[in-house]
Amino acid sequence: YRYLSPVFDMGENRRVIGLDSVGLVNRPNLLNNAINSKGEEEMDKEISELSAKIDALGKQIEELSANFAASNKAEAVNAKQDDAAESEANAKENNAIEEKITALDGQVQKLSSLLGAFFGKKELQKNSASSLSDEQKKVASLLGLSEEEYAKGIK
Repeated sequence: YRYLSPVFDMGENRRVIGLDSVGLVNRPNLLNNAINSKGEEEMDKEISELSAKIDALGKQIEELSANFAASNKAEAVNAKQDDAAESEANAKENNAIEEKITALDGQVQKLSSLLGAFFGKKELQKNSASSLSDEQKKVASLLGLSEEEYAKGIK
């Protein structure tokens, strides 16, 4: 065994978004058009589940924001008629709504960061022979490929 053969994680439009694993083989799968890929259906399912959660949290934030805005308008109209106890109750309700919005926004940010951490970069940069890292140059050398051939294989 002399060569490395990678298995890539594929994203939308069959773009490589990450490297799943690498194995030692007699014939590498770097320059072939058919690239080994991890189950796209599993990744699509996970993406759709996380997107659904983010959408649901976004809707909750919108509803809470609308309720908050409505309670602020109602408070402004009835400010002269409200006594001190009602104003305090409205202020507590507004604070509770603000806390819920903040908590939901934190959950949305956490899910977004998890998506980013799970899937890595959203788009890969194109490599040219001159932009190969030192490690990529070493791999090309070990594979017996020129830097240009290696760069074509990873595009």
